Amino acid sequence: MGPSDSKPSIMVVGEQLGEYENQHSEPFAGPAGQLLDTVLARAEIERGGLYLTYAVKHYKRETFDHHRVHRTPAPREVEACQYWLEKELTQVAPRVIVTLGTTTALKALTGAHVNLSEYLGQTIAHGGHLIVPT
Repeated sequence: MGPSDSKPSIMVVGEQLGEYENQHSEPFAGPAGQLLDTVLARAEIERGGLYLTYAVKHYKRETFDHHRVHRTPAPREVEACQYWLEKELTQVAPRVIVTLGTTTALKALTGAHVNLSEYLGQTIAHGGHLIVPT
């Protein structure tokens, strides 16, 4: 899901793709991607230099009052996608991993039951990577 020409030193891991990303097969292309682009512009970081992916590789939703609503993935869904996330980590070998959103991405990377509020503003050394939870 990221650049193929070179190995970026930063991997960004979100919870799961949204409906727009699911339809267009492009990571962080919908509303979450717009927010990400704003943050990257403020930090003066080029999006093309990042590897963008998700902890859960499928879009999870429910229908409520005839509207599609995002649904947080169950732990078994995160576990089911663990193989692909580990494969991406091996192939990309990032120095830094930035987790976005709820604790889903952070839990998928560390394997621990964590509370995001405990780690905000900190850098975690884990598995040879530096993880920055956001």
